[in-house]
Amino acid sequence: MAIDNFQNHYRVAKSHVLDAIENNKNIVVWGRGCNGKTHLMNELYRNKMLSNYVNLTHQWPNNNEILNTHQPFWVECNNIEYASSRLKDYSYVFINMNGFMYPEYTRLRSGKDEHCY
Repeated sequence: MAIDNFQNHYRVAKSHVLDAIENNKNIVVWGRGCNGKTHLMNELYRNKMLSNYVNLTHQWPNNNEILNTHQPFWVECNNIEYASSRLKDYSYVFINMNGFMYPEYTRLRSGKDEHCY
């Protein structure tokens, strides 16, 4: 499937995330903004697919206590350097959702381009 629009990109990203969950792998979802990271996370939590994952999105540990629980982790980030420096000692599946913005957020009502970062 060609990734030529937001919907295809979201489906491919979700497919990779589901594969990582099935294999109990750590997951880092990256994108600058308005590209479905939080929507995907909320969808998976609603469907109880991330119930055994530690969500580090809003609670970056100052030490490794959370990461040493032997539970897989989920991280949403828009700054890959920050994530890679904090998680340099861990393996994870990296999901790049930066390719397309959600269509509703790509233009302002005035018709000018929106920059959602």
